[in-house]
Amino acid sequence: MIEYIGTGDEPVPSSDLDIQYTPPPVPEAATSGETEDIDIEQRLIRYGQMMRSRDPLILEARTSGISESRIAKLMGHSRTTVRAALASEQ
Repeated sequence: MIEYIGTGDEPVPSSDLDIQYTPPPVPEAATSGETEDIDIEQRLIRYGQMMRSRDPLILEARTSGISESRIAKLMGHSRTTVRAALASEQ
């Protein structure tokens, strides 16, 4: 079975995408607040690392001919975000 992702008229088979972000499983209740804080911080660090690769990926997609609106749909970002990423990379 192929899982489809994306929005709009043209669903994209998830197997066709190079990058898939799978959020980490939600941990069971921590025994102390400190343990929970460390877990949240680690999740934020991983998210920040993933986001650093966003702008170069947007630029690569645009230079390969994919429209700004299509990039936005596939990545789940607004067109404004895509435009800002493109402007910051030039």
